Amino acid sequence: SEYKCVTVNKIDVCRGPFTNGDTYCGLDTTDNDISRFGDSGGPWFLGSTARGTHTGGIQGQTSYLTRIGRVSGSLNASVLIAS
Repeated sequence: SEYKCVTVNKIDVCRGPFTNGDTYCGLDTTDNDISRFGDSGGPWFLGSTARGTHTGGIQGQTSYLTRIGRVSGSLNASVLIAS
């Protein structure tokens, strides 16, 4: 939705069911919900370093992200830097 700062307060948790009925594990949570509807799959960065992708959130409470290592390992993918 926009650029915001947040603190990751829990790592490797399970959450669900999401709106699709699935439960996901290996997620990190934040101390504040910084997401909006439609943010899922969007990038999370720390400075210019990719940290993960947005997985979901609980309005007003927390956001969930999948760490980039899990994404790249599962998809055999890497992050490209645009020049």
